Amino acid sequence: MVCPPFLDCPERTQFSDEYYGVLGRALLVCQQFETKCRCLAMIYTMKRFRDAGEGYEAADPKFAEFVSDLCKRQLATNVKVLKYYGLNSQAGMVLGSARVARNEIVHGIALGAQDGIETDTGRTACIKSVAKCVRAIAVGDRLISVLLQMGTHEPVPNSTYLRGYPASVVEWVCGTGAGRE
Repeated sequence: MVCPPFLDCPERTQFSDEYYGVLGRALLVCQQFETKCRCLAMIYTMKRFRDAGEGYEAADPKFAEFVSDLCKRQLATNVKVLKYYGLNSQAGMVLGSARVARNEIVHGIALGAQDGIETDTGRTACIKSVAKCVRAIAVGDRLISVLLQMGTHEPVPNSTYLRGYPASVVEWVCGTGAGRE
């Protein structure tokens, strides 16, 4: 396929609309996970700097530069920071798997989105791939969300909610029972 310089708007069908809806919701899950990882890594980093006596005053221009640099870090760096600041190896593996799944959606699945979505078999296979990745991200997101809640002294949802969280996220993204797989 030749990539023209302008968007070649393919025909919209119920099949493409269904799949692109799934993909859009999956991208939102990716973005939310990445944002939460960035926030938690920033909290941990700033706390460590403060505890080590290396903090800045809020009015210090170096503080604004420090925060700006933290905001620019990529997901892989933020996951490494979270591992460095005390997550156990199992939690690190959960975040690593979520990061890989996020990259698969953003850099793999999204780029090949037009392939095969007009057939039932192709669309089902594409949605299953998205569901598998979203489940891994939701497991990582659950961990990050609990840590953020604890770190900000906000209430943590009950265990029933937390157990069902990955399935409910997959169901929201993919629909029709995909979260139960």
